Amino acid sequence: MMEQCAQWALESGQEAGVWGGLDEDDRRRMKMAAYGYTVSEALAMPEQQEREAEKRAEEAERRHLDAETRRELAQKQAEADRLEADGQLEAVRARVEGETGQARAHARAQVSAAERAAEWEEAALETAVIAEARAREAEAERKEAQEREAKAAADLEAAELERQAAEKRKEIAEADRVAAVEGQAVETRTIAEARRAAAEANRVAAETERAASEKRRTAAELDANKAEEEARKEAALANVLLARKAAAEAEMAAAEVRLAAAEIERRAVEAEDAAKLRPRERAVRKVARMILTAAGDEADRLPLADIQRELEVLSPGTASEYRTEAATVHTGPRDVVVASGAW
Repeated sequence: MMEQCAQWALESGQEAGVWGGLDEDDRRRMKMAAYGYTVSEALAMPEQQEREAEKRAEEAERRHLDAETRRELAQKQAEADRLEADGQLEAVRARVEGETGQARAHARAQVSAAERAAEWEEAALETAVIAEARAREAEAERKEAQEREAKAAADLEAAELERQAAEKRKEIAEADRVAAVEGQAVETRTIAEARRAAAEANRVAAETERAASEKRRTAAELDANKAEEEARKEAALANVLLARKAAAEAEMAAAEVRLAAAEIERRAVEAEDAAKLRPRERAVRKVARMILTAAGDEADRLPLADIQRELEVLSPGTASEYRTEAATVHTGPRDVVVASGAW
């Protein structure tokens, strides 16, 4: 427009000889009328252009500050996630639920639906594993108490059998002593009966010993079952720890994704500022980045409500227009998308 004004001034000077009889205002009116402008409109053009330039600069500064704010929020969130990634899943969940609405909206815009579903599945899996481990631990403690009672009863019964066997052996020893004293004498009916009694006592002692041995074998089996249950309990606890570690790693990965998304957004805003894009071009490229982040290559999967909220537009029709234009921007080769400033 400044070049047009200069051209008008030049033509005015060159044709001064032709319009020498007209005053200055009449010459300006004739020159401006040829281009569809009045004199007052032409004089107001430089001031209007300066106001528009100032407005664009203020808008670029505001976007830059918004990007810096989002980057700082993402950095703080990532630092908090790394500090709490030691398996304290419940504390992380409480912290995430207590975050501000703006942080939750930003996370939903940057993290894909598949990643959120994976986090929910991991949390549900960990809860189920913990519940199952607790149930197994309670069952193991109950079985352990029963085994201790059974083992105590078996030990008591074995001790009683040992006592009975000792008494029988004592009786046998006494009978052998009597038989030795009378060894040189003629075997009498009493000695024969004593020997029969000793034989019976030996038989009973052998049976008692076998019973005691059976009780000891049962106690050993109980010990083995207890060791096996302990091993199962340790395996369940190990699974819980692995699930917690996996959940913490997933949370850390999500934080890194949010940080990377914030950095991409900041760079995109800087590129748009450098390219001096119009507001609508910036909006279209912002929607293109939202499609790449949240919906992959399917623009229709990006909800219009997200576009309305992010761009602060009230009309779903306007949001739909932005999404349609953004789809044509990002569906080409990746190099073209990056060069155009949409990435």
